[in-house]
Amino acid sequence: MSQPLTVPRPPPRTARFRFVTQEQSSFGRLIRWRTMGEVSHVEMVLPDGSIISALSDQGVCHVEGDYDTTSTMQIFVDFPLADLDLLRWVAYLRSRIGRPYDWNAIYGEALFRDWRRPGGMICSMLAALSAREAKIFPRPLSERAHEISPRDILLMFSGHPSAIIHPKEDRKC
Repeated sequence: MSQPLTVPRPPPRTARFRFVTQEQSSFGRLIRWRTMGEVSHVEMVLPDGSIISALSDQGVCHVEGDYDTTSTMQIFVDFPLADLDLLRWVAYLRSRIGRPYDWNAIYGEALFRDWRRPGGMICSMLAALSAREAKIFPRPLSERAHEISPRDILLMFSGHPSAIIHPKEDRKC
């Protein structure tokens, strides 16, 4: 088996978003099929290299940067931020730890329904709302955050003038 993909610490004063795919995950394949995208999950890498993520089996949690041993592809997107914006971004993410995973939003998205669970979070919702909190997106978004997919947020970031998009890294099983 190959080595897991590594998650380096972001540069100083940088919000880092990590987009991944797990080739062997049925849930990931379903997300990629539904969104017609290459990524099935997004998470946020904090300045110390740890990660805050909305995981389907844990909800919003804070994990070590090396927790993920199953992803087969990753793309990092960095945003240089002013100190206050970076502090707001980290504080927002930490304030969401412990929130439940919103399976209702996932089922609703699959069936084109608005079935969001109040208080629940999905990964791309957490990413979009944290980007709003950090002023990466200074205006309200046109779509509800729980209806934004990992592919959507990656596409939105790709058009942002401050985004630094790193080359895709692959690891085949």
